[in-house]
This record gives sequence, C-alpha cells and structure tokens, in this order.
Amino acid sequence: MRASRSGGGTWGALGAVVLGVVVFGLTLMVRGGPSGEAGLPTPSASGSFATSSLGSFAPPSGSPSFPPSAPPAGLPPGLVDKTWVTHDPITYGGPYVAGTLDGRYHLILPVGEHGLTAADGRVVSVVWSFSADGSVSGTTLIVRDLRQGGAKLLELSRPGVISYALLRGDTLYFAGNWAADGIPGVYAASLVDGSVRTLIAPAPFPSDLGEPGGRAPLHLSPSGATLGSGICALGGVCTIQVLDLASGRLSQPLTGTRSAFWLLTDSILVTVDTVDVYGYDMAGRLRWALTNKMATNGGGYLTSDGRQLIVLYEDQNPGEHFASIALASVDLLSGAERVLFRWPRDVVAPFLWVDASSDAVAVLIPGGIPPEEALDRGGGSFRADLFDLQSGSLAPGALLVSER
Repeated sequence: MRASRSGGGTWGALGAVVLGVVVFGLTLMVRGGPSGEAGLPTPSASGSFATSSLGSFAPPSGSPSFPPSAPPAGLPPGLVDKTWVTHDPITYGGPYVAGTLDGRYHLILPVGEHGLTAADGRVVSVVWSFSADGSVSGTTLIVRDLRQGGAKLLELSRPGVISYALLRGDTLYFAGNWAADGIPGVYAASLVDGSVRTLIAPAPFPSDLGEPGGRAPLHLSPSGATLGSGICALGGVCTIQVLDLASGRLSQPLTGTRSAFWLLTDSILVTVDTVDVYGYDMAGRLRWALTNKMATNGGGYLTSDGRQLIVLYEDQNPGEHFASIALASVDLLSGAERVLFRWPRDVVAPFLWVDASSDAVAVLIPGGIPPEEALDRGGGSFRADLFDLQSGSLAPGALLVSER
C-alpha cells in the first residue's frame, strides 16, 4: 500500500482494515510477541489500531481521575457528550487516557489496562494475561465510568484474547481476533447484571479462505440493530458475517472478497481496498464505488441516521485534483458524492478524528496526526479544528483536547 504524502496516510481506515496485512500482524503478536504486552495492537471504536508501549509510568497517587470542570462555552451540542480514549506513547510511557470532549471528565487508566473504546462517559479496557510462551492466555474486560471517577461498572474474566469491543447503551459487544482452535466467537455482556450471551459461536476456520487468519474488527450499525465482522485468511481473503441482533439471523453477504469490511448500516456494507471504497447491499450486490479514492487520515464514519458516509480520501484519479485530499459526504444508498472541502496536493491535510465527530461537525486534527500523537506533541493537550458539515465553515483551533 502506498503511503499518503499527507502526514497520517497509512494510519486510520486502511491502516486498520486492509486485513491481509493487519490480521497477519495480529496473529503473530497475539500468538506470542517478543515481550508479552508490548506490540499488541488495540483497535478503537472505529476499527483503527494503535500499538501500545507500556513503560515504567506510575499514575499519580490516589484516584487517577480528575475533578470535573465546566464545559466550554460554544461547543456544538453533538460534541458535548462525546467520549474518547487513546494513549500517550512517550510522555507517560504509554498509559491510556480517556476523557469527555467537553473537558469535564478525565481518567488515566492504570498501567496494564489497554483502552479499546469509549462512549457515553464510559471507557472499555482490557488487561491481558500471558502464558510462559508469551501468548495471551486470558483477558480481563473492564468498563469504567468517567463520571464516577473511573469506578468499575463491569469486570469480566474471559479465556483467550479479547481485542475488539463496542459499547451501546447497557450492552457491551466483544470478541477476540485470534484463537488457536479456529475463529473466536462474538459475545454480548450486560452492564446491568453482568450476564454474557453468545451471539456468534466459535467455529473452525473456513477451509476455502486459505491459510487461517482471524476475526476482523466488530462493527455496529448506527441503529444498533445489526452487527458485523469479517473472517480473514492471512492472504487477505475475507468472508463478512452480518448478524441481525433481534432475530439472531446470521448471514454472509460477501465471501472470498479481498476488500476489507469497514462500516455497515442495516442495509449497506461499506468495504475498502488500497484505493477504492465500495457499497454493497445485504445480498452482496455492488451498489456503488468511489474509484481511486483512498480513504486516509482517519478514514470516515457514518451519520446516526445511517444515510451518509463522511469520508476523508486521497484522490488518485488523474486530472487537476490528483493527490489532493477531500472531505466528502456520500449517500449510502446511491453512492452520490458531495465534496465538502478539498486540500491542495501541496498542503498537509488534517486527520479526521472519527470517534469525536458528529452528524453536524467533523473534528479535524491539524498536521494529519492521530490524537495520541497530537497529545504527545502538545505535552498532554492539543487544539483541533471544527468543520461544520452543513455550512462548510471551518473553525481553526476551536476545540481544546486535554488529558487532564
């Protein structure tokens, strides 16, 4: 895959979901990395991966949380309740930090806890246990409430590795990326009573896909009614599984595909390869394609109504826009595209922070760097730009993000 010239081009959407590369790397590291925890990738809610590096950092004595502060004036309503988790790889030796976008709540996770996802003032993390050969033997899955000083809402001990998690309401969806005896199952845990349900049972790896790989990241539709995940061989051939959560019906709209599963609604699957974005219906029929438009710098996200894809891509089509970066809105049913903003090829485009963005506002990090790098460069804080998706107006530096 060719690296983008705009800062974080290989980070984000394609860096996380082109699984011919990712699953291979995950499998090797989970089977036994050189130093146990070091090097294990952890996906965010969007499916992007960040490599943690645990050092000798010790959090401040007492509670690792910080007292709430007043929300900043003028923050768009859709951003006030956004919750994020990431890590500062250098300044603090690699601990994960979480916060709410309004700046009221912050939390430094204890050493050894790897943040997977965050939503609605809560953060999901895992602690891996390792066997003598360096492979993951078990996982403790933890859900904390930032608004209660990081108090644990749920703590589960599970065999094997858990590497993906999604939080919706009082339900936590989770799965592993690799298992020695086949494909890991997919599960749902209740934050109310701690009960766990099997949604997709573990199974032998499909022989028709090639050399066994693992399970790709989980994706939940904006409505919360449909859950999806891919099963991928080491060579990059994948089968996409889609589960109707109400009926329990499991289908496989795409089998033997080399495009990687990225996002879904209740009726459309969005996949990517190295340079194209595709939209398929649930029967596996191609509905539209963004040809030679490489999702980059954070990739994209779906609006809450499931109608639009907000995507940042590098235009690879010959002509006046070649190698320029565009922020666009794509109709998920028709594929009709509306370019919202375009950066010239000689300008470093920003990073689209999908976990912090909303239906109305895209959060853009200058310099094309992901949030953990921005936190590190800024000594624990940074400013992001806010782009109004309706008016097309850009507010530089309007959002202050801080880990304290």
